[in-house]
Amino acid sequence: MMTELGSGVRNYPFDLTVFVKNDASNTSSEAFQPYGKNVGIQFTIRNVSEEALTLQPTTSFTIDISRRNTIDGSLTLVWSGQIDSLEAKFASGEVHSLDFLWDQKDSAGKQVPFGEYSVEIKLPMSISYTKDGEKGTLQREDAESAMLTSFPLRISAQ
Repeated sequence: MMTELGSGVRNYPFDLTVFVKNDASNTSSEAFQPYGKNVGIQFTIRNVSEEALTLQPTTSFTIDISRRNTIDGSLTLVWSGQIDSLEAKFASGEVHSLDFLWDQKDSAGKQVPFGEYSVEIKLPMSISYTKDGEKGTLQREDAESAMLTSFPLRISAQ
């Protein structure tokens, strides 16, 4: 059974959310992942406006994975990656998602140790889109708040 856990920040006209896919039927605020196994991460984009919109392929999203220091709570970046968007049409309320696997390796290709991590959509960022029916009129949303666009992840021997 695949359980998706995550949280998002309300931006307009797009709402951004990051999920860590958890194979266990675990509904806690953390996703537990076995050491050395790929971690499924899903980034979703929802059109929260009343209008149909088209996301432009020039938009890309950066995902940062950081290790949390259990003593002081500070974060140390271990991996960062770009997810390129495709041109996608969104009806009002429609959701599209981009999925990828993280192999639990740092930027140098080494296995990260057991511990607590944070998966985060890197903000601020700009999302380029057009409103359907207004061809050639490129619009931009500046997503600035990083609040609730991160998700805790624990790598353990489970």
